[in-house]
Amino acid sequence: MPYVQLNLCDRKVIKKMIGEDKSIRAIARYMGRHPSTIIREIKRNKDDYWYHPVHAHEKYTKRRKESKVRIIDSNHEIREYITQQLKDRKSPDVISGRLKLTHKNRPDMQISHESIYRWIYRQAEKGDAIYKYLPRGVKKRHRRLNNKRSRIQIPDRISIHARPRSMENRRWKGHWEGDTITGKQHQGYIATLVERKSYFLAAGFMSDKRPETCNRSILEAFGDIHNKSIKSITFDNGSEFYQHKNLQEALECKVYFADPYSAWQRGINEHTNGLLRKYFPKNMNFKDLTQYDVNEVVKKLNDTPRKSLGYKTPYEVFYNQPVALQT
Repeated sequence: MPYVQLNLCDRKVIKKMIGEDKSIRAIARYMGRHPSTIIREIKRNKDDYWYHPVHAHEKYTKRRKESKVRIIDSNHEIREYITQQLKDRKSPDVISGRLKLTHKNRPDMQISHESIYRWIYRQAEKGDAIYKYLPRGVKKRHRRLNNKRSRIQIPDRISIHARPRSMENRRWKGHWEGDTITGKQHQGYIATLVERKSYFLAAGFMSDKRPETCNRSILEAFGDIHNKSIKSITFDNGSEFYQHKNLQEALECKVYFADPYSAWQRGINEHTNGLLRKYFPKNMNFKDLTQYDVNEVVKKLNDTPRKSLGYKTPYEVFYNQPVALQT
């Protein structure tokens, strides 16, 4: 039976059993592994003092990637093949794909396009200009990001599908949707939070997209709104929400994440962002924007009657204010 590498779930099991003071042999027996496998895993992948499954898996993944790059250095045949194909103006993706077709029975000639890219840029660091044969011919790789968000792994992310069913009909107040809108050339951002029942908007200016900046802006945007009125927030998958656990603790609420590229799951937030864009269009540079500017627009939107609210304003619905009768 071929050896199967440990995965993240396996590493979580190891962590749990270590916490239960189980012996190495007991852990190995439970997992159907050799004790030396468990010893080697802990020794190679633990932090300074503790074994953390997520960190351990990250270390393992990094080593795997580096080992793939070393395969090219150690295999003269594949190295020459890749070099020649690059000179013929073939992209790493095409080179990898063709190898899978033309060398099906040669595992030693199989390599991913990501490994080829890493090898090329490692060569660039050594002074080899082979990168010039790439389509763009740049010395340093700039990863192309999806227009919506870069693909990152958000720790302790809880899916929108874990939300209670009672939240879906928007019967109860206190459930919010969150996102950010971006200024021209990424010069400034606005964190937007919309209460699902009332459409009430809170928004905070962000000078950058660092998670700590985002958290601070969100807390300031909520201002005097009591934590009891913030039962949950459903975010997009942007990197700015990486430290959502800190936000969850400060607001004493639940935090969920929509599926990637599923803006419709936060439809109220997306619609409200569209209204904000009338004041802060995509071609507008947010560099000189202030929180005062954001507050002025937020107030206008919260004081605008909505047909879906029976022509009440978000402010009136959120704060249970009676409609002011005109005489």
